[in-house]
Amino acid sequence: MAAGKTVVTMEMNAGAEWPAIDPQTWRPRGIAGNEAPIAVTIDPRDEEHSLVLAIRRLSSDAALRARLGEAAHAWWKAHATPAHAAAAWNQIVEEAVRLSPPPRPDDWPKQFADDGTGLAREILSEFALPPTDILARS
Repeated sequence: MAAGKTVVTMEMNAGAEWPAIDPQTWRPRGIAGNEAPIAVTIDPRDEEHSLVLAIRRLSSDAALRARLGEAAHAWWKAHATPAHAAAAWNQIVEEAVRLSPPPRPDDWPKQFADDGTGLAREILSEFALPPTDILARS
């Protein structure tokens, strides 16, 4: 999408909200509403047949390839740039920080509990730095 090229992908949960077209009918697929299609999505139950249809049509229709590529690039700029990904990850991390850790079973293996903060505390103590202040910032 970022490159402004036509996208052909499997119809999956990750792209369920993408405005896409079906290569069997060349009509919009899914719940995207009136947005211009940005991809051709292949139904996994008809993978080979649908992929052949998509390749044949796209290889012979430069205008369709251009429209899909331009729409994909515009959609990427509005929804999927690295800045969008970073913002989404920041939101996930901020939410995770607010959550309490899940309880661990009594027989939890020691190596599963070691997150490296013990070593960090040892190193900080060698420099007479309070570990709680520095570790709290990260």
